[in-house]
Amino acid sequence: MDYLREQQVSVSKLLVLTPPGGAKDGSVPDTAAANALAIGIRDIVRRATRTTPRIHLFLAGPMGLALLLGHRWNQLRPTGVYEDVRTAQGYEAAFTVQA
Repeated sequence: MDYLREQQVSVSKLLVLTPPGGAKDGSVPDTAAANALAIGIRDIVRRATRTTPRIHLFLAGPMGLALLLGHRWNQLRPTGVYEDVRTAQGYEAAFTVQA
């Protein structure tokens, strides 16, 4: 939220999604769990953003989950994906998905 405020990015709601067991090592134990999590995330975001023109996605998790989520990111809004660059700024816009 600090980054969004500093960059003056207009947002109307914040969704924080975590695996059922919480965010920790091993919370996505295998490919089946990763695939189910990606589908679940997509479905929740789809329902929550029906009237929003754009999504801002900040993802912290396994690279494989990010790949699966990207593969499943269909029928959503254009999405700005942000990367943690580990600087004072914290994040930077990485790319936009025209979903």
